[in-house]
Amino acid sequence: MELLRRPAGRAATGRERPARHGARALAARAFAFAAAAALAFAASGCAARSHHLSPAARSAVWPGAGGGNARTFADSIGITLPLEAVWRLEVGRGITSPLAMADGIAVVTTVDRKVRAVDLATGKVLWSRNASGGFRAGAIIRSSRVYAATESAGGQLLCLSLSSGKVVWSRKIGEVSASPALWGDSLLVPVRAGAVLLVRTSTGEPVWRAKADARILGPPALTDSLAIIAGDRGRVEAFRRADGSRAWSIVVGQPVHGGVSARDSVAIVAGADGRVTALSADDGRVLWQAEAGGKVTGSVAIEGGAAYVGTVDGIVLGFSLADGTRVLRAETGRLLRAGPAVSGEYLLFGALDGDVFALSRLSGERVWASHLEASVETPPAIAGRHALVADTRGGLTLFRGGVR
Repeated sequence: MELLRRPAGRAATGRERPARHGARALAARAFAFAAAAALAFAASGCAARSHHLSPAARSAVWPGAGGGNARTFADSIGITLPLEAVWRLEVGRGITSPLAMADGIAVVTTVDRKVRAVDLATGKVLWSRNASGGFRAGAIIRSSRVYAATESAGGQLLCLSLSSGKVVWSRKIGEVSASPALWGDSLLVPVRAGAVLLVRTSTGEPVWRAKADARILGPPALTDSLAIIAGDRGRVEAFRRADGSRAWSIVVGQPVHGGVSARDSVAIVAGADGRVTALSADDGRVLWQAEAGGKVTGSVAIEGGAAYVGTVDGIVLGFSLADGTRVLRAETGRLLRAGPAVSGEYLLFGALDGDVFALSRLSGERVWASHLEASVETPPAIAGRHALVADTRGGLTLFRGGVR
């Protein structure tokens, strides 16, 4: 592990660039937001902010990719800028799957068949577990358990102890390329070949398996009664929780790589053709469509009544959740394969050239940036005042907010 702290009082230079305008005022406001969020989080015991989940799933710490349906990759409403790189750790050959964080622990899945837990405070590996195949799907966390699934043809679904990494149970289910999602006392697993599988979290025992009309590339969104998935043919489908039967199906355009995001009764997908589509989660009706102006491969993040997305050629857009009106457009000049993390006033991105940067959600102005020596293909994950970034060389870099 490499410590990256600067001497006290030294200004950010070179690769770390602080906010250019009003940084002290922004930081003060964000600190107040973060403090309020921490108190609310401690009182509720719930890190995920996704709506429309069952009560049992809402008690999960990190119940799905990006922390839940909204895909904000954050457990609080505000992070303080500027951010300072604190430590860097090499944990594997490469990380292209979403991170999961809970209780000061980050869980990382790597392409070289590892699941590792890392202490955010120290940057030390707490435990490491080998799997039967590599990972393109991120882990999820509930209470004292970690769930992770491999992408190999044999497809291993693992339930591990969060404290020790010990295997609680393991099942072969087929190749998995998108993160599972907690659904009450069950776990919904999207299988790449075109199926969704519901298993019990306690044992891994299958409840039902349903066939989808396309290969599933991204994580599902869950309502109280429906699981909504999107695939490589631009088809979005919903399956009933009771028995896995199909409730509705619609084609919205080109392949959907980033999965389905949702807030309340609205489900949103962004396709490779740059089309962003909002659907009624209840019956699949198209509520609105908007053009992003470029190919989208990352997830859509929903926060504060808006849906945010980044295109591969570096355009960042925000759309009103109510009617699709564009509320933000910013040209970053970077290649973006992953969607944003959203925290308070800011959108945080990682780029293929190694840049990590924050934009104002209100103006689109770049207010902070840093640089890594490897590509970033998954959103940063934010816990409290910390942002963790994974890169394709297998590195983790922790940035800490609140630095004056």
